[in-house]
Order: sequence, then C-alpha cells, then structure tokens
Amino acid sequence: MSKYLLFFGIVVLAVIAVVLGYQIYKQTTGTGIAPPVVQTPPIQQSVINTDISQISPLPQNIDIDVESILKQFPDTTATDEEKTKFNEYLFSLAQEADTLTIVSSATANCSPTPKILRVKKETEFKIVNQDNVDHKLSMFQKDIYAKANTTTTVKTDWGTGAFGYICGDTGPRVGIFIIIDIE
Repeated sequence: MSKYLLFFGIVVLAVIAVVLGYQIYKQTTGTGIAPPVVQTPPIQQSVINTDISQISPLPQNIDIDVESILKQFPDTTATDEEKTKFNEYLFSLAQEADTLTIVSSATANCSPTPKILRVKKETEFKIVNQDNVDHKLSMFQKDIYAKANTTTTVKTDWGTGAFGYICGDTGPRVGIFIIIDIE
C-alpha cells in the first residue's frame, strides 16, 4: 500500500512542477496571469503629421533618455489624440541633421548624437563612427553597419515614422530615427 501512496505522491508532485513551469513560461513571454517583471514595449511605427515650421529643435548636446521616451510610446489601444500628442512631443525633441555621430563614453559603448534624428524620406544622411570599434544600429526595419573610424552614407528608404534603434544585437535603445515625408 505504501508503494502506491509513494507513486501517487510523486505523480502529483510531477504534475504540479509541470503546471508551475508552464505558468512561469507564460509569464516570461507576456501571456500569463501576471505580466513579466520587466517588459519593454516593442517600438511601433508612428506616422508623424506636424508642421515643422512651428518646432524649434533642442540643443545638440542635451542628454535624452531614449528608453524612457519609448516606454511612453502609444500602444495599439491609444486614441488618435494620444498618438498625435506623443508624435508632437517626439517631434519637438528631434533634431534635423544630415549627420549622426557615434562615440563611446564612460557610460555607454555606443552613444549617438543627436539621440533623436529627423531626416526626410528617401534622402541620405551620414553616420560618422568616431569609435575604434564597428557598430551596428539595429531596428525592426533595417540594420545599419558603421565601420570603426569611418563615415557611412545611409538612404532613408524604409518608410516614414519613428524608429527606435539599438546598438548591436541586444541592449537598450540608444536613439530614434524620425523619417518624415515632406514634399
């Protein structure tokens, strides 16, 4: 009788372990009962409709925390008014330029300037990598490679909107490209 009781106890523990393991898996993928502890929302494309003549850019040397800005990015349930308001905020932080400069600093191995770059669709801009290592700027639409101590020309041929990017294959977003369609 005790063999059956022991076997039954082991089976019950195995079932509990499988159920708990599955719940942990669901939580880490964002589909479980409770949300994961840390989850950065994916960058979404956002169409920017703003009169640029009314926007004054910020100074180039301002320190912008791109991750905190992207955490405010409207999700798919946001109203058109919320999306427009966020676009205007993001657009006000953007700097129109034809060059993005990458350097390493004491706090970051890939630090772009400006953090939020505004360029026109189907035009070219330059990436000046002043660092001694190669960098890859990765976003959902495209990867851009910048060799160490060189200048790379990039064509904005991946659509309009706001695109967050990381440096390398993993890590926090370090900058945002805003691609505008102005005729």
